[in-house]
Amino acid sequence: MIRFGDIKISEKAGGDITWELRKLVSLYSGLLMIDLAFWVDIRSRHKADHAFWLYIFGVITFWGGLSSQSSDDELSNFIYFCVNLLMIGVGALLIRRVFVVFGALGSCGYLGYLAFDVFSDSWLFPMTLTAIGFCVVYLGILWQKYEQAITQKSRLLLPVQLRELLEAER
Repeated sequence: MIRFGDIKISEKAGGDITWELRKLVSLYSGLLMIDLAFWVDIRSRHKADHAFWLYIFGVITFWGGLSSQSSDDELSNFIYFCVNLLMIGVGALLIRRVFVVFGALGSCGYLGYLAFDVFSDSWLFPMTLTAIGFCVVYLGILWQKYEQAITQKSRLLLPVQLRELLEAER
């Protein structure tokens, strides 16, 4: 029996480690690969895009491990949704579409879970979801209209190397 914090991982008779460890390894190795990609991105900001594949495989590995985690309560599902929204924000900030795509997939999965499992017999949820959709469209229009100003103000908060990286990508 192997213990990682509160998670007990048992070995089968053949020495095969259970699915729980595989999910954790996927999650943490994906995070490490994203960190490595970011480091490569910072180091090679004046050259070609050497971190492209690292970002793709890191995000796929991280998101796969995150999505396969067991979530028995509503709080963990909501945290999953927030992590996916954070991925969308990181993707918009770093100009990396892979974060946005997988963050959107996870967010849609959470909204689908809410629609079909939690609020299956509610008439208020579809109306609320429609209002949220209109708000997202409106925010998209505002983003498109004021993108330059928002980008300039948000980049002033970033470290110099990251600012140089983002300016080089334009």
